[in-house]
Amino acid sequence: MKAHKITNPLWLGQIAPRIEAFIKKMDIACFSYPAFFTYLQGCIQYGGNHSEVWVVFDDANEPVAIMDFFVKGLPYVGVVCCDVVYSWTPIKEPFQLLADEYIEFGKRSRCLFYEGCAINDRVYKIISKAFDDRGYDLKNTGIINFLGRKK
Repeated sequence: MKAHKITNPLWLGQIAPRIEAFIKKMDIACFSYPAFFTYLQGCIQYGGNHSEVWVVFDDANEPVAIMDFFVKGLPYVGVVCCDVVYSWTPIKEPFQLLADEYIEFGKRSRCLFYEGCAINDRVYKIISKAFDDRGYDLKNTGIINFLGRKK
């Protein structure tokens, strides 16, 4: 397996069906496939040194995982944030490769803190283990994400 930084925003269309399936699994009313796809393309095209999108490919050159991360703005100081990490395969190796890239991004960005969002407890546990293996301690902050709408 190999992790690749995506630098061509047009390439993202190659994994569009996988991204759409991920969005359906999340089932969040305000998080749509078109908006997320456009967001990722923007991270790739305009991110420069401040955001990156990585995809892990298996030995058959099929995409098996995705992660995007960015330097978080004020009022956060010294924080990089991974707002999406997901694997389309049950094996842990893609998370390990992505953790390596995320840690290097944090170092290049001169950040001390790594923040992230996980779609569920299983993803959190796997990425947390990958960080632990690299000498980083991830802690569940207990922050509860909520989304409201008028009845």
